[in-house]
Amino acid sequence: CFAAPAEIGENILVTGVAQIAKRAFSECGRLKKVEIGRDVSQIGDYAFYGCTNLSSVDLPVGLETIGDYAFYNCDALKEVELPEGLERIEGCAFDDSGYPSAGRSTFHG
Repeated sequence: CFAAPAEIGENILVTGVAQIAKRAFSECGRLKKVEIGRDVSQIGDYAFYGCTNLSSVDLPVGLETIGDYAFYNCDALKEVELPEGLERIEGCAFDDSGYPSAGRSTFHG
């Protein structure tokens, strides 16, 4: 987690940046809901890795890439609506999460 995990609340809004950095929120166990603003076009590798309580992610239209292992081991994440125009879901982005529909392969739209 880019900050001490105790400093990250249950709900966050990510806006004002073009990308979510590699490992930005990884291992933030309290995190439950993420809303990502329209200005974000890329979610970096391992960005939400190990956020085991993350159950809701709002992905914006205009998101182009979801990086390797971005939501890996997010057990509570059961459903994700992939936005129109998404170009890439890198390897293992949703593996070992509660989201079964993503499969285990890389997607290039």
